Amino acid sequence: MLRSCEKYVYDNITEKVSRKEKQKTKRIALAKIQSKTTVETTKNVVTSQKSNGSFELNKTVCDQLDISDSSESLITTVKNYVVSEDLKKHADKKDLWSTAVTINFLKLSASAHEDTWKAEYEKAKKYLHEQINDAKLEEEILKTSEKIVIEKTTTKISLKEKLKKKRVALLSIQSKTDVETTKKVIGTQKSDGSFDLSENLCKQIDVTNGTLITTVKNYAVSESLQKTISNNRLWSTALTLSYLRVSASAHEETWKVHYERARKYLHEQINDEKLEEEILKTCSKIVVQKVTEKVAIKQKQKEKRDAITEAQLSTTPETTKAVITEQKGDGSFDLSKVISEKLDVSSKDTLVSTIQKYTTNEKLKNNSDSSVWSTAASLR
Repeated sequence: MLRSCEKYVYDNITEKVSRKEKQKTKRIALAKIQSKTTVETTKNVVTSQKSNGSFELNKTVCDQLDISDSSESLITTVKNYVVSEDLKKHADKKDLWSTAVTINFLKLSASAHEDTWKAEYEKAKKYLHEQINDAKLEEEILKTSEKIVIEKTTTKISLKEKLKKKRVALLSIQSKTDVETTKKVIGTQKSDGSFDLSENLCKQIDVTNGTLITTVKNYAVSESLQKTISNNRLWSTALTLSYLRVSASAHEETWKVHYERARKYLHEQINDEKLEEEILKTCSKIVVQKVTEKVAIKQKQKEKRDAITEAQLSTTPETTKAVITEQKGDGSFDLSKVISEKLDVSSKDTLVSTIQKYTTNEKLKNNSDSSVWSTAASLR
């Protein structure tokens, strides 16, 4: 019970911090697009307004939101966001949505240049009002368009951040791969030019000789690749070559000869240049993803530790007193307001049902005594 409560408290605190981080990311993304949206950009967007007040989807808006300037692309995007039946009936109305998306883009990204687009904005609002002729539906279309703009903008920034993290992860492994490490990796080369997986390589990408085939199966998509999966030596050789290219590029002189011998081995074994290239590309993908995943896991562990530290630092003597004053004469604890707020639970019943999801013990799952669970949670 105490372990389940500890896991629940731990997860709850870290998830709360994670939500804050996501909100921060969203704010940063919007701030970035606002800083890049100049007066000239804004003027360029408003030139796509028609005489009736509607907007065509401008190339600038399309580029920022990663939407093709074709009407089909916009409609496809809209259909992924519309939920209500009323909205679904209007999902194919391109002019309505291109207008709603454009004015939300202006509001969110060009707020600093409002004087440049204010008149066009009002004209567009009038167009929407007349075309929709339903205040509630109009509001729903505008809110959905706002969601599209925000999510598309933040997704684009997030993708750039992921690419940045990937580059950082690769730089990290490259900085740790010295000449000695490189020599240990190439030391597993056989007389025929093939490689066994070295201990250093296995540690870096979390793959062993025992798990190699399972790992390859997750990446080998084409039928031709799948036919080669059982050839452990072939894949361990290709994986070693990819690892050397990705992580030990600074020490090419150390592994160049071994690399050429291994390529000769692969060429003779595979006897198909296209398939050989496909195997090497797949191995590069495995190495890059495994390295970046490892760095990402370490980062998440750090974020969790930071979240717990933040929670500990924010727990003052007064907060602690407020918790322990809820202890009864029999030693049990009522759920204090402090814990309710920290864990985002509204009642003892909610606390019980939530924590019970963290245990597989049937006895605990059937224990609905809220005083026992609130006591365990208070202790943790």
